[in-house]
Amino acid sequence: MSGSLIKINDATVSSAVSSITISGITNDYSVYQLFIEDVQCAADDKNLIVHLTVSGTADEDSNYDSAFTQVKVGSDDSTSSDANSSSLTIAPSLSDATYETTQGILHLFSFGDSSTYSYVTVEMNTILNNSEMRGMQGAFILTEAQANDGLRFTWESGSNFSSGKFTLYGLNK
Repeated sequence: MSGSLIKINDATVSSAVSSITISGITNDYSVYQLFIEDVQCAADDKNLIVHLTVSGTADEDSNYDSAFTQVKVGSDDSTSSDANSSSLTIAPSLSDATYETTQGILHLFSFGDSSTYSYVTVEMNTILNNSEMRGMQGAFILTEAQANDGLRFTWESGSNFSSGKFTLYGLNK
């Protein structure tokens, strides 16, 4: 059926870990979707960071360009952009407080094509312990022509995940 999502891989945090890698991306699909659910940090005030992977290894070169808008309840909205960054924050300032989680959807394009750049659209929602809701939308691109086979998620300062579920789907052509 055209437009169907085909499950490729998933990972669920069942104990404290410092990183989550979702792999299994090939050139079988031109578009992938990654669903992120109930992700929580084991420490206070940490950013959720993402890197694309090449042959299972995170690409930490300074070749990420990004632009984001963050809508916040109770405080001013913000926009940000960056060029030639070595990492990307997709959910800022999370903590270990009860019920403070983030969730979202990433759309992954051109990952299996080694002749072009891989790029990602990001939609994240976060609820903070003071009941402030944040929505973050934007995109990033890795400005290296290479095939990427996954994504690695970490917290700043090497903090651990205390919960989360990551599910990767291929969008059937």
